Amino acid sequence: VDAFVDPTPSVVILAPVITSSLAASGTVGSAFSYQIAASGSPVSFNATGLPSGLSVNSQTGAITGTPTADGDTTATISAVNSGGTGSASLVISIAP
Repeated sequence: VDAFVDPTPSVVILAPVITSSLAASGTVGSAFSYQIAASGSPVSFNATGLPSGLSVNSQTGAITGTPTADGDTTATISAVNSGGTGSASLVISIAP
């Protein structure tokens, strides 16, 4: 009996899982920096709902800038690979 064995093993790529801290803090008028970290070799990153003055680098996952207002904000951070998107809530506390 002849059997065919596929020489290419099946590879399942899982969506990223956010591994960085889910809390960050800064001060109005001072440089802010936070790095999104995730498993699964992400190819891009995103963040929505960031405080005024902050932005995300979609290639590196760095959230940087200078906050312009104080308060607590919950942003959604995400990482993407061919397996999908992983996201989490990040609480950013900005002091006056």
